[in-house]
Amino acid sequence: MNLTLAASDLFSFPIAAYQPATYHPGSVALPPTSLSATDWRNAALGALAVIQDESSQPDWDRPGTKAVAEETLVAARRLVQELYRLLPRFVPGPDIVAEADGEIDFSWYSADGRAVSLSVSPRRTVSFAANLGKKGVTHGWRPLEESVDEMVRLVVALFGSSPRGG
Repeated sequence: MNLTLAASDLFSFPIAAYQPATYHPGSVALPPTSLSATDWRNAALGALAVIQDESSQPDWDRPGTKAVAEETLVAARRLVQELYRLLPRFVPGPDIVAEADGEIDFSWYSADGRAVSLSVSPRRTVSFAANLGKKGVTHGWRPLEESVDEMVRLVVALFGSSPRGG
């Protein structure tokens, strides 16, 4: 199943039904939020390799689907490296999927239905949407180079400031 989440639909999607498009049992793609930050970087880079293999041609999912450009993959790899370096080790790895518009989405979900989604474009921008429950809802876009610290704050806010959450 391939899945593209638009920002307006992100928080109404039934989380239990979600499975990343690039995850197949036995593949190198990243299973949903199963790995802590201490071990998710290689799996995330593997998921990006699968996306490169499966999504680099137009119409890879259905007619009209845009190819994931090399520039998008470069930006996504950079985001993986920066997030891995900056996120606390208790934060699990993201779900990573190719989107029909050629962007790559990184998503984290909490057990209580809150979510953060970061979408990387070939223009080295990150579009984001976050439902942080009582902490609020936010969305927007930023240049990748200027957004990493803000994206880290959103993901940490989703899981709290300690391994117990909060």
